[in-house]
Amino acid sequence: MAHQQRSGIRDTKWCRAHRADFYVNQRDLARATDDINAALTIDPSYGFAYLVRARAKLATVRKASPGALGEAKADLQKAVSLDATLRWEVEQELDRVGVLEADLRRDAEREDEAKREAEREGEAKREAEKAEKAERDAEAMREAAAAKVQSLVEAGRRAFDDGRYDAAIQDLREAVRLDPQHHLAESYLRAAEEKKRAMK
Repeated sequence: MAHQQRSGIRDTKWCRAHRADFYVNQRDLARATDDINAALTIDPSYGFAYLVRARAKLATVRKASPGALGEAKADLQKAVSLDATLRWEVEQELDRVGVLEADLRRDAEREDEAKREAEREGEAKREAEKAEKAERDAEAMREAAAAKVQSLVEAGRRAFDDGRYDAAIQDLREAVRLDPQHHLAESYLRAAEEKKRAMK
């Protein structure tokens, strides 16, 4: 009777674990997990169940965190420690782990490079916007300075026409100081200075 009970337990855990392996291949991971848990409940030292659980975790690597790889490796090591006959299958799965680790590293490197590129583009955009603002500010200052020079020249011309040569010279000198290339301001300034000298 005891032999029959042990045989029944062995058959049940065997059936559960192998059916779970089938479900893993079908990507039905929910059912696979149920059967794996059932097999390990029956026999926590059943190495093949750990092998199948590792396969199930490897099937979720692209959907879950890279931590699933570490968990899968731990299950594979436990599987072979409990059942040395699984060594070949465990080595095959460990090869898969190596490939997936390399893929995940490449994915992480691409993501990091994409982030760095986005940061570089963002910095370049900010620098361009900063340069554009500086140019707008400089243009605004040039326009303000030109407007001020024009106002001084107009004031100097009116003062010159009114015979107020001191006032004309003051305004026109400031205009020439601000814009040495303003020929009209320079001409009026010379004329105002000559008129002032002639009055002495």
